[in-house]
Amino acid sequence: MAKSAVQADKGHVAHSKAADSQEGLKGKFSRPINITFLGAGSGFCPTLCKDVLLIPSADRGEFRLVDIDKDRLSKVYKVIQKLIKESGREDGWIVKATTNRREVLKGTDYAVCCVEVSGMACVAFDNDIPLKYGVDQCIGDTVGPGGLFKGLRTIPVFLDILRDMRELCPQAIMLNYTNPMSMMV
Repeated sequence: MAKSAVQADKGHVAHSKAADSQEGLKGKFSRPINITFLGAGSGFCPTLCKDVLLIPSADRGEFRLVDIDKDRLSKVYKVIQKLIKESGREDGWIVKATTNRREVLKGTDYAVCCVEVSGMACVAFDNDIPLKYGVDQCIGDTVGPGGLFKGLRTIPVFLDILRDMRELCPQAIMLNYTNPMSMMV
C-alpha cells in the first residue's frame, strides 16, 4: 500500500531540519574519548576536532595528533589547542602531538586515517602518467590507473597502521578518510 502524501511530507520534514535545530547525539559519553588522527597535518583534522568538541556530552578526552611532517604537525597542534580553548573545554580536553603513532595508539578509542603517502607531489603523477597514455581521469585518487597508483603506495602503510592498532588498541574503531577509499577498506 502506498504512503499518503501527508505521510511522505511528514517523513521528509522529519529529516530536513536545519542543522542548528538538531538535538545532537543521543546518550552521554561517560568516559573520556581518545581520538588519534593519523596524517593530522591534513585539512580534515581541525574540522573533525571541532565537530567532536561540539558534541554536548563529549566533555573529556584527548586528541592525539600524528604526522611525519613536523612543520604541519606543529601548526595543526596549535590550531587544535586554540579550538579547545575557544570551545571552553580546556578543563576536559588535551591535545598531544608526535611523529610516532605507536606512542599514542595505546588506549585509543577511535583512529582517523587521513594520510597522504609520498606527499602531494606524487598526486600529480597519478593524473599525468595515465593522461600521457590517453586516459583522462576526472580525479585520479579513487578509481582507474591513478587510484591504483595511489592504492599501491597507500595500502601497505594502512596495513602497518592496522597491525599497530591490533597490537596497541584492538578495541579501537578505524575511521578512514584516505583515498582510494574502496581499495583501503
